[in-house]
Amino acid sequence: LRALAERYPLGIAPEGTRFITVQVDIQGNRFVVQLDAWLPELERYLIDRFEIVLPPEDAPGGARDKAGNAARSLDPGRYFEDWAVLPPLLERVIPVRGTSYGLKPVAQIVDSKGRAGVTANAYRFLRQQKAAGLGNRVFLANGQGGLNRDRARYGAPEKILQKKGRQTTDIRLVYVGTDRLKDEVTLTL
Repeated sequence: LRALAERYPLGIAPEGTRFITVQVDIQGNRFVVQLDAWLPELERYLIDRFEIVLPPEDAPGGARDKAGNAARSLDPGRYFEDWAVLPPLLERVIPVRGTSYGLKPVAQIVDSKGRAGVTANAYRFLRQQKAAGLGNRVFLANGQGGLNRDRARYGAPEKILQKKGRQTTDIRLVYVGTDRLKDEVTLTL
């Protein structure tokens, strides 16, 4: 792998980039964001990785003091208003090296599990994005352990916010077989 490694600047997509994706992992007090550029044959380059730790200024406790600090850190489980930091990620334009243009991400996938309140806020966020016309670009992920899982599948949740049963829902999740994927990545190294 080291022999195949190339140096390239972060924040710029390499020549030949076909599309860009955004992945968002939820932690207790922040969103961890990664942007990837995808080239032919699904070659992937990391474009950027950063953490969003401050809530929007108009969220409860989000007002900034003179130093730019908020009264609290981001809390995805408690404040739905904090999720407002995610939609602008789809509007970010990433310059493509060797060209005069940039690309916006085609899709964003957001973790839907975490501390209490995260799943409810994730579902609400997805519904909000669908209403804004972004339902074909914003997805929710649900990691599942175990080697007998599909690598990934797209389907309705078995439970809707702790209520098991056959309920009709507009929510669809990307179920990710985390152990299987990790094994596949390790075997290809």
